[in-house]
Amino acid sequence: MDIGKEIALIRERKKISQRELAKRCKTSQTYICKLEKGDVNPTKNIERVLNELGCEIKIVEKVAD
Repeated sequence: MDIGKEIALIRERKKISQRELAKRCKTSQTYICKLEKGDVNPTKNIERVLNELGCEIKIVEKVAD
């Protein structure tokens, strides 16, 4: 799973610009852009970004066949 691509898809579906999401998250548009491209490690701000998009992280353990 590419978290950056997922964030971009959700943001676009909700018709939120990178600038608006950055403002809501109290970060920069540059950070959101880098996050969506996979150029930064998302751990620092990921919870805040997902909260603003109305999402949460769900960890699912895959079971071998």
